Amino acid sequence: MQRLYRTIRGCEIDTTKGWTHATYIDQKKSSNISCPSTSSNRICAITGSSPKLKVYIDLHVYHSSSDRKNEPRRRVSKIKRYAEIQMYNVTREDEGFYVLDESVSVDPMRLQLVDLFIVNQTDLKTIVGQEGKEMEIKCSTDTVQYITGLHIESNGSIMAIGDNQSVSFLFIPDRTDHLTTYKCVDITHSSIMTEVKLIIRYAPVVTGHLTNETIKCDCDGFPEKYSVYRLDQISNYGELVRSVNLNTEIFTFHTDPLPYQRNGRYMCFVSNGIPDTTGKVLQTWSTDVKYEGPPIFSPGNRNVKHGEVGISISMSFYIYSYPAVDEVNIEKIGQKQSKNEIIRYYNIINSTLRYTEFNNIIGTEGYEIVIESEVLEIYDFHAYLITVKNHLGESKYHFEIIDREPPVSSVLETHIKHALERQWGRGNT
Repeated sequence: MQRLYRTIRGCEIDTTKGWTHATYIDQKKSSNISCPSTSSNRICAITGSSPKLKVYIDLHVYHSSSDRKNEPRRRVSKIKRYAEIQMYNVTREDEGFYVLDESVSVDPMRLQLVDLFIVNQTDLKTIVGQEGKEMEIKCSTDTVQYITGLHIESNGSIMAIGDNQSVSFLFIPDRTDHLTTYKCVDITHSSIMTEVKLIIRYAPVVTGHLTNETIKCDCDGFPEKYSVYRLDQISNYGELVRSVNLNTEIFTFHTDPLPYQRNGRYMCFVSNGIPDTTGKVLQTWSTDVKYEGPPIFSPGNRNVKHGEVGISISMSFYIYSYPAVDEVNIEKIGQKQSKNEIIRYYNIINSTLRYTEFNNIIGTEGYEIVIESEVLEIYDFHAYLITVKNHLGESKYHFEIIDREPPVSSVLETHIKHALERQWGRGNT
């Protein structure tokens, strides 16, 4: 069988040791000559193509205290660079060595330090101001011979223009200026520059969020260390019910089974010691809380009512309720009886009840149900169940009507009277 050979015309470029050697080769498919797939100093190209050559060079940067050539020096940096050469339509004549002719500058580059400083700047390159109080950012130099002119800029805008000695920017900051960066720059040489970050102290703005179970007091002052952070509950009469120091920004209601005890006005008080623009140090937020639910009997009710045969009695029951009570029923326990059999009439009166969970302070809204009974009979001295309703539910309360015992003096008078009657009767016989 006849063997077939293919001749490839190529260009080999060798950049070893900074030189490039190009050799025209005829490479048969069966030969051992090969072009490496990856090499930093060799590029293979097909005749007529346009390869790129990269020639690498190491550059060294030295430092000395003088520009004299024999002055001792130290190397401060090593930089690797390369030159890229674009070739077009290469032929066999392009084969050969390529070298990068280095031209090293003999004139040294001098580094001159220029001092720029901002008055009242801290070691952290910050300057502190307060919202609503006028402040000054002043930049100065003591090397005026190298300065053309100074200006202060921020966010790409020039805020103030000075001379070759100093520049000053006078303004009244607000909280939006917090963490803003200001630069002091020479108008000719941008490398002559220093910058400072503005720290603005400002009073917190307090915002609140009310849910069925919590009150959240948010605040955003700086610094974020608060000397006062509390929540006050105030009655409808302006009396302080309780005051709670907040460890977190969320306060949770814990007044079950008397949720109406949470009613009142709540005020968040927050301070980080920084006055606001009006001079107030203590910042506040307030909201009104009014629980809605079924009626609840006050723990202050008495479950024993006293009466006398032949006399009607008036009974009062105190109720927390919102919405208002719209129905009252009384029934005797353990006996069949139509509801409201002993009620002649009843009246529902708006009343101010006590915060029984919080030192019995007066000041929460409620109702007094005043019931006028029929004339009592002996069988009316019994246990009863009163049911109070609004359109969200009902509540029940047990009470008892008992016979009022006569006072001791009346009993004694009765005994004396009976004794005299007996003695008088014996004397007449």
